[in-house]
Amino acid sequence: MALLTLAHAVNHLPEFGLELFPAHVDHRLREESSCEAEALRTYIEATFSLPLSLLAVTVTDQARWGVEMAARNSRHQALEALRQSVGARTIALGHQFDDQVETVLMRLLRGTGVSGLAAMVPAKGHLIRPLLGFGREELRQYLQRKQISWMEDPSNQDRRYFRNQVRLDILPYLRRVANPRIDRVLYDLSAQTRPWQEMVARAADAFLGEYGVALTDDPLIWPRAFAELDEPVKAELLQRKAKIHGLRLQTKHLSPIWAGKAATWPSGWQITWTDGGEMRVASPKPEELPTCSAMDSHIPFRPGLVRWPPGGELMVETVGTATDEGPGYRAYVHKAQHEIWSFRTWLPGDRLRPVGLAGSKKLQDMFVDRKVPKDARHRWPVLVNQAGEVMSVIGLANDERSQQEGMAWLIRYWPKR
Repeated sequence: MALLTLAHAVNHLPEFGLELFPAHVDHRLREESSCEAEALRTYIEATFSLPLSLLAVTVTDQARWGVEMAARNSRHQALEALRQSVGARTIALGHQFDDQVETVLMRLLRGTGVSGLAAMVPAKGHLIRPLLGFGREELRQYLQRKQISWMEDPSNQDRRYFRNQVRLDILPYLRRVANPRIDRVLYDLSAQTRPWQEMVARAADAFLGEYGVALTDDPLIWPRAFAELDEPVKAELLQRKAKIHGLRLQTKHLSPIWAGKAATWPSGWQITWTDGGEMRVASPKPEELPTCSAMDSHIPFRPGLVRWPPGGELMVETVGTATDEGPGYRAYVHKAQHEIWSFRTWLPGDRLRPVGLAGSKKLQDMFVDRKVPKDARHRWPVLVNQAGEVMSVIGLANDERSQQEGMAWLIRYWPKR
């Protein structure tokens, strides 16, 4: 709302004179969101005499990306489609100072590289973020002076989302015990990193253009000149390749490559070297998929990375150190300290009581409803309590008993495709 108010206020100046197309994306993640969107449309059209485009989207791939990242992907697709349909040059987004601070801290906590510290940039492609230099409270005061109302999304108070934990708990704690100016420190760190990241990005662009590398190739054979690049440029190129396929790389995925060794990326992607010294990045082939029946043995529930014998990896984290960003199927559960839980695969007759649904449901029916391929069902991790009752089918459904009192955990599952 502050972005629209500012744009509308300065648009009479000679250097502006833009045609404005206000848009609101309704993710339809809450029952009341459509009603709120209509109220917003009425208010904006009455206040600014501008039609508001309401873009209702269906947030897909929530199990794979998490709700926040999946919503972001759907939102950007809808806005880009609108931009093209009206012939607009740019999409102006309302991200501001506090959003940037939260993003930097979230990336630090999950172990980002230097390039990740640059966080959001003021302009990239068709996207611009004019408000990055303004704080959330400053913008609220501006709207109050202008007597402009705004809506607060109640999901911003939901601590199931890592960004809200950072905003409501972690940052206030750091301001109190570490540095009252921690927000400025993090924002300045992002600003200082950005020129470095832009330099690396230019070098990566130049390499792709000079050698005609198509990042979508599978397998992708990098030219021998790749090995001669500086490490930050190589990392940028590999992260771009991984991002295309929904993968997020960490230091452990890149370190073997720097040493000229083979490596395995999430979801079973393989990095090998040819006899001619060229690096090969390839997805797992269908013949490499494991074929296994149900696993009767149990893998203990414990914090950290868990190798999943049927194929893939599990990561168990306390919610306070977890993130909703990046690929992987995920489940949020609460477990009492004395309870003993473990992972196994689906067994015939397994049932659970899904959250918000009266009664129980067969896991077999749930797999069919969620369109899980038959060859993946017997590999899917199931979380069970000591009595063998299903607490969660990771990334697909939670039993209502896993949402009761107890320590909050995030479980992520990366299948081997």
